[in-house]
Amino acid sequence: MYNGKMRIAIIILVLINFVALSSCVIDPETDPELGIIIAVGNGSASPGTENVSVNVSMDNADPIKGIQMDICDQGDNLICTGCETTARASDFQCITNELDHGCVRLVLISFEGDLIDVGTGPLFSLSYDVADDAPSECISLTPEGTNVSDENTIPVSATTEAGEFCIN
Repeated sequence: MYNGKMRIAIIILVLINFVALSSCVIDPETDPELGIIIAVGNGSASPGTENVSVNVSMDNADPIKGIQMDICDQGDNLICTGCETTARASDFQCITNELDHGCVRLVLISFEGDLIDVGTGPLFSLSYDVADDAPSECISLTPEGTNVSDENTIPVSATTEAGEFCIN
């Protein structure tokens, strides 16, 4: 297994790789879409509730090596406290970082070079805490800046679908 310094170095290399991917421009005229749909699920809870799960699913026609994306909550009333992979991505690590403007940045990657097989269904579940002073309303959970890499670490385009979180 990796020691702490090795793991940090690997994470930094992974993030650098995804930053490089995000600078690549995918031209829909010359790069065929692989039919990838990433959908953020729905959730609901009262103000002050902790550890509310929201699933993120993917429908993919080709194997996928990794994903980086931000999921933004309108109003910044949700705090992402973690990420847990499902059976579809059980050999992957889900790394999250809560940003200042109501978004969580996440990277889904396998340090062993595994792939997410062709299929449909949940990849991971985000855990959210709802702010104590959150107003009663339904807000959008909007994917932004999505980067997906295929089995050859080549960026591919993906369609994203927002979810909804109701604070009641």
